[in-house]
Amino acid sequence: MAQDNDAPAIPANLTAEVGLTGIKLSWNHSPDADLSHYNIYRSETSGEGYVKIGETTSNNYQDTEGTVGTTYYYVLNAVDFSGNISGYAQEVSAVPVEAQILFGTDFENDNGGFVTGVTAGTANHGNGECQHLDLMQHIQVKNYGLLTLQEIMIIELMLYRNSIHSDTRR
Repeated sequence: MAQDNDAPAIPANLTAEVGLTGIKLSWNHSPDADLSHYNIYRSETSGEGYVKIGETTSNNYQDTEGTVGTTYYYVLNAVDFSGNISGYAQEVSAVPVEAQILFGTDFENDNGGFVTGVTAGTANHGNGECQHLDLMQHIQVKNYGLLTLQEIMIIELMLYRNSIHSDTRR
């Protein structure tokens, strides 16, 4: 069998999305059948000085180590099982924001101290109405003020799951 000297395709459509927990990088998965992993690089200078910050077999990566207010430039490359390395993907940049979490809980283990569903001895008992807490009032992103649609959907899912768990305990 001949030795593989062909580098994998350069990862396409690299994007950087600022979130509450850092910078989420995502890209199109490589079409190469012999893909081993992706190397992720970051720099504070556009076009140079990249330092490897991680590797993944997935087509996304979460950088949680950035400093708030610093512009970071990201590139990545693909590596196949023979050790061939693609060129860099198109550079993207992002600036981490300061997040102040005013409330946090594990809705799978408890209800976060909030009452949902129908509660005996309260005004909503017997009329079938559900009380829902607007959790959005308890989350603030300092100097940013917005949550991504994905983050809002996660919060809504947690509230929905908690409501179902509460309703099935009656």
